[in-house]
Amino acid sequence: MEEKKSIRQIIYHEYVKFALLPIVIVAFILMLMYFVIIYYVEGLLKETLLEEAKFNITEVTSREVKNINLMIEQIMAYAEIIQNENERLFTTPEAFGLTNGMPLFDVAENGVTYKTIDNGGASVWYSNLTPMNDVTLNKAIKTEAMDPIFKNILEADDKIVGIYFNSYDSMNRYYPFLEAVYNVFEPNMDIPNFNFYYLADEHHNKSRKPVWTDVYLDPAGQGWMASCIVPIYNHEHFLEGVTGIDITIESIVNNILDLKLPWGASAFLVAPNGVILAMPETVEDIFEIKELRNQVYSETIKQDTLKPEIFNLFKNKDPQIAFQIETFFNSGSEIGDFEVSGKSYFLTKSIISETGWSLLVLVDKSIIQEPVVAIDKVGKQLGVTAFIIMFLFYMVFLSYLLFKTKRVANNISGPIIHVADKTSEMIYNLQSVNFESEDTEIKEIYLLNENFNTMAKALSDAYNELENKVKQRTMELTKMYDNLQEVNEELKSANLQLIHQEKMASIGQLAAGVAHEINNPMGFIISNIALLQEYIAKLIKYMKSMEIAFDRFENTAITQEIISVIKADMSALKKKLEIEYIQNDVDDLLVETLEGTNRVKTIVHELRVFSRSEAEKTLADMNIALDNVINMIWSELKYKVEIIKDYGEISLTYCHVDQLKQVFINILLNAAHAIQENGTITLKTYEQEQKIIIVISDTGKGIPDLIISKIFDPFFTTKETGEGTGLGLSISYEIIKSHEGSISVVSKEGEGTTFTLSFPIVTVENQKNPKS
Repeated sequence: MEEKKSIRQIIYHEYVKFALLPIVIVAFILMLMYFVIIYYVEGLLKETLLEEAKFNITEVTSREVKNINLMIEQIMAYAEIIQNENERLFTTPEAFGLTNGMPLFDVAENGVTYKTIDNGGASVWYSNLTPMNDVTLNKAIKTEAMDPIFKNILEADDKIVGIYFNSYDSMNRYYPFLEAVYNVFEPNMDIPNFNFYYLADEHHNKSRKPVWTDVYLDPAGQGWMASCIVPIYNHEHFLEGVTGIDITIESIVNNILDLKLPWGASAFLVAPNGVILAMPETVEDIFEIKELRNQVYSETIKQDTLKPEIFNLFKNKDPQIAFQIETFFNSGSEIGDFEVSGKSYFLTKSIISETGWSLLVLVDKSIIQEPVVAIDKVGKQLGVTAFIIMFLFYMVFLSYLLFKTKRVANNISGPIIHVADKTSEMIYNLQSVNFESEDTEIKEIYLLNENFNTMAKALSDAYNELENKVKQRTMELTKMYDNLQEVNEELKSANLQLIHQEKMASIGQLAAGVAHEINNPMGFIISNIALLQEYIAKLIKYMKSMEIAFDRFENTAITQEIISVIKADMSALKKKLEIEYIQNDVDDLLVETLEGTNRVKTIVHELRVFSRSEAEKTLADMNIALDNVINMIWSELKYKVEIIKDYGEISLTYCHVDQLKQVFINILLNAAHAIQENGTITLKTYEQEQKIIIVISDTGKGIPDLIISKIFDPFFTTKETGEGTGLGLSISYEIIKSHEGSISVVSKEGEGTTFTLSFPIVTVENQKNPKS
């Protein structure tokens, strides 16, 4: 029981709760609001800075993409100029002269034809796959006319590192001049198999416009680069070759490094397939990839050499990076979030329309939020300082208030405590309480003393009167309870007697049929015994005849003739007495007789078990109980009813099995009486939700709707007077109810009736207090 508090404690605690505590709570709420506002403002500042950063980075990226596009467009314009001039050269070669004079050619030891002297133009290299003859030599000389425009365009743009023409028969003209060009390329290099050629052919470039290659390792020794290439067709629309303009990755990287981006942002260039084309060192550190700015050539290039797979962000060694980048590319968004190595970044993307390349920019969110972090730090310091000052102030203030509170509580509680002490005496001596008034200046306390004296006397009188009434009422209730117990026992006895009487009535109803069932087997048992008696007499006569025959020749030597005489006599007698027929028929007579006696024994046993009264519940199988009932009432069923059994596997249950058999008999007999000529009764059993379900259906005449609700009423019957008591279904209902079950009926006139019985399975564990 909770310990009670004194009035002094209550006044003190309530004052603290409703006066001092609210002050502390208000102070705490104010401090909490301060920090919440700081947190909220910090969040707004962060969101504002992030949105501003997104906008600025997007704008800067868009501007830089426009600049890169202008650079790309300029190089593509150069490529188109070269394309027009070179196609004009192959269409009207007589319109062009040799500005740098007649070139000199020779064949190297590796079979490569090459231009021997730098005459101010391009170097020339012919694969040893192409035999040198007048036609190929003439082409090498004729294409010298390309060198002036190559030179002018290269000198006009410092981002261009080389311009070349590759022919369909593997001739390479490269400006500026390459010394010892016969050792630069693989001697048997088949140029149309390289991407800087076939990406511009008819199959890959039907529009014949400038196209860009992926980043590849230049066979001419210029390192990693990308080429803007255009096809060169003659006047017969034959692809003479491909002209290309080279830009090294290093020059692209330098352009990316030169970008002035806010918040320490880093830009990098990515191809549509996810390969990084160019990136600064900051991006190298983030992705842990080193850019290939320079290439050491240990041997000539034999095939397309693209950037290694490590540069493909879609296949990055970190699956999280690969997933984020590929998802961002597929989303079509211009800006998104990116996380790597525990750091968060903004990632923006702008597409270079002419090449399909994407300029990506990474911005570290922590750098953007540095001003907010600084403001937050100052705000928290101010908040902590204010909290300490407020805490010290309230400690002094609360100490003073607590002191004053104790004084007020003592002044109020002193007189009331004196009154409480006096009232405690009433617990032990209610009849003679002597309450003296306490001298006090408090008006309310004085009135309390006076009123208490009056109340104490009235309470004592009422207490004595109430005690007498309680004693009298208790005696009356005890007598009523004893009477109810007697009535309850009488009702139980009457109910059991009624069930037993109904059981006996059922046995009486079955008596004629049972007698017929017993008389039939008893008839053929008596007949068989009489026949067996006749058979035994003949067998005895036959055996005595055999003894006489053998005695006649007892002192005579047995000869074959004597044996023949005995056999003839015995055979005649055996035929006369029908011994062989008797031998064959005896077994059948005995089997029939045993079957008849077992049938009578079964019927008598079932009736004896059914007629006895059960004191306690027993463990029973409802399928077996149904079969026992059918055996008992078979004489009422067999001439017009076909029994269909659909028994399921059901558990044994503790029950008054003979009472339940009485229910089955009542329902089955009613079903048989409802079938006027021939019909079926279907018995179905199964378990459901720890209950046994028994369904008994017949194809009888059914129950009219007007009376179906009355069939369980006591003494209700549709039979003629003297044929039924009207208690069968009523008692069945009570029996099922006593087993904590339910019984329901569905019927349709002219089609039949179905009774459904349901009662719980009672096991040894849950039948400690079985209901009777």
